[in-house]
Amino acid sequence: MKNTNPIGAIMLALLALSACTPVEPANEGATPDEPGPPSETAVVHGRIVFGPLQPVELKDEPTPEIPPEAFEGRMVLVYRPDGETLVTEAAVQPDGTYRVELEPGDYVIDFTLAGIERSESVPADVSLEAGALLEFDISVDTGIR
Repeated sequence: MKNTNPIGAIMLALLALSACTPVEPANEGATPDEPGPPSETAVVHGRIVFGPLQPVELKDEPTPEIPPEAFEGRMVLVYRPDGETLVTEAAVQPDGTYRVELEPGDYVIDFTLAGIERSESVPADVSLEAGALLEFDISVDTGIR
């Protein structure tokens, strides 16, 4: 006996199609310029800012730009919560930005300082949930006075 019920055939076809097409969750917080992380990971991104760049900054003179060479070889370091076990490192781009994708969890973020530089931004404890997009800028005091 043949099944001639067209509605049953359509339902069966739709059921088969829905089983073959997974639906991905939207990445909340993603922008066209900064894509969000896959839903099972998290992203920490930001900018490294140096200052002061000259001994006296005058009101009517523009602040000098940070040269790309200032970021060469600089790394954002990601440690386990103990602050000693290195998980990964991310190179700082010539424009001072960085981006690192991580598994959800607790981390310590740090930065490679040089010479007399110091920073009150790092080390810093962060806690990341799956799908998180955390903007974390790092301010570096150059020691110039």
